[in-house]
Amino acid sequence: MLDKFKEFLSRQITVEIKHPMTIVALLEGDYKAPANNRTYTLMENLARIGGDQVVVICLHQGGESGAAARVKPFNNFTVAKIGLDVRSLFQGRIIMWTDSPRYADTLRTAHPNLIVYDDREDRQEEEMYDLADIVFSDEVDQADSYIPANAAGAGKAIRIIQNTPSRKPPRQ
Repeated sequence: MLDKFKEFLSRQITVEIKHPMTIVALLEGDYKAPANNRTYTLMENLARIGGDQVVVICLHQGGESGAAARVKPFNNFTVAKIGLDVRSLFQGRIIMWTDSPRYADTLRTAHPNLIVYDDREDRQEEEMYDLADIVFSDEVDQADSYIPANAAGAGKAIRIIQNTPSRKPPRQ
């Protein structure tokens, strides 16, 4: 039985990536803050599954001094303080992801191709529900929107993102 469980855990999740994308996750506080554990873990899994087709950038508010302004745990996954220009890392479709309603104004003015709101505490933030193109949850009883912070959850998130049309660009 233990061997079957180990085999299950070691399975590789594969997702066909149709088009390159950049996922920009807006985190509250320092990226190491306990409140960011779920989002950070999910972003790592998104980067691993996406290979060279998915760039993941976690932007956080800081808390660390100078030297850790930008951390690259692996090739397509970057952690940076908000304010650092990371646009040179962008490729393909731009998806902005947050679990905090505090970024609503930022998301409105950034004009990404897609906005994802991860309602990790079932806060029922109506403003974010109206603004987001996709709403995910960490509540198991919400099967359609439930995204666990593991590789299977990352695979589900990528499939949903790829099947959601981009938002219309703002009028010029």
